Amino acid sequence: MMVSALAGAGLEEAWREIGVLANWRKENGVWATSRAAQAAYWFREELHQGVEHRLATQERADIAGLEAAVRAGQKAPAAAAEEVLKSLFG
Repeated sequence: MMVSALAGAGLEEAWREIGVLANWRKENGVWATSRAAQAAYWFREELHQGVEHRLATQERADIAGLEAAVRAGQKAPAAAAEEVLKSLFG
């Protein structure tokens, strides 16, 4: 199928075929499956951004102090991370 927006050729047929494909995808569950996957992806993105925001607004001195303790070998990385996570989420 030849389509040219510049020449105005084939546009109606192209849109008709796009509609046919969209309807087929909806009728066969492809559309819903894709939308569900997108929703799950955006849920995780929002979750990650929320955690990053809370970390950024957490008392920086607390995190810096824990990082210094980890660097000095006074605290295990997992234990320090657990402290931060407990302070964020209780």
